Amino acid sequence: MKILVFGAGVLGSLYAARLHRAGHEVALYARGIRLTALTANGVQLEHALTGMKETVRVPVIGEVDAETTYDLVLVLVRADQLAVAAHSLADHRASRSVLFMVNNPAGIEALRRTVGAERLLLGLAGAGGYREGDTVKYIVLSRMLQPTTIGAPLGGGTARLRETCTALRSAGFPVAVNRHMDAWYKFHAAWVTPVAYAIYAARASGSDLAGRPDLVRESVDATRELWRALEDLGYRLTPTRLRLIRILPRWILVPAITGFMRTELADAAAVRHTEAAPQEMGLLAKQISAVTQAAGVPTPTWSRLFRAGESTRLSLVMEASS
Repeated sequence: MKILVFGAGVLGSLYAARLHRAGHEVALYARGIRLTALTANGVQLEHALTGMKETVRVPVIGEVDAETTYDLVLVLVRADQLAVAAHSLADHRASRSVLFMVNNPAGIEALRRTVGAERLLLGLAGAGGYREGDTVKYIVLSRMLQPTTIGAPLGGGTARLRETCTALRSAGFPVAVNRHMDAWYKFHAAWVTPVAYAIYAARASGSDLAGRPDLVRESVDATRELWRALEDLGYRLTPTRLRLIRILPRWILVPAITGFMRTELADAAAVRHTEAAPQEMGLLAKQISAVTQAAGVPTPTWSRLFRAGESTRLSLVMEASS
């Protein structure tokens, strides 16, 4: 496939490199210092757990030509960059499919208006990581934890969806299709945001959170509150594996999560991103709170956890902007 990857952060760099290595014709859109570094040195990858390094020379562009046709435009930016990315692609009508792999609990109507329902695909990456200098330290998540998940906005399967799944699998990403991506975004945000705020409440430290079972318990209870509100609004819990968080007793779930927070996998997949993306986490918290408030269901644990972590998140925002 001829693929434009829009966004050269951790995930954009990783997906572009793997798709290029798999034989697809990839162009990676980057700007500023990142554009200069990628042009000079290629995408530098290092597996966060094994330390295996590689450099992939992906073609890099600094401007998107509205007339250039791609089989797929793959948008991998943070949630707080989504509106700008969608606006940048508003005039790009030549390509067949535009896949936004961005957590978006606020709803997908704006994206449908921007790129058209007939071209829009929705998804969420099945990978995580962080950057050290120009090196992307990454982890690809297993199918059990979170595969790369994609779907069409109206559900069902289409030729474009099948082609995209085939391309992503060829690049070594476990892939799942979900027919209810709008609900998936909401339930996912209602899970990762309380975990992020528990990390902030533990001084933005995964190891400190591992020593605070009280905060882990609050993140579980806050998630369940937000999920209950979503279900009262008519959304169905998806994907089905999240039901474990609903049905497992806290005396099993809290120690399991506490132990996980001590691992290198948790550090690479969750903690580093939470530290590096306080603006995104603040936006997701605002969006999921706005959605669930419409249900009129009390969420006292989530409110308490939000207050406990917000000061640390704001200090990280100030550090990032200074």
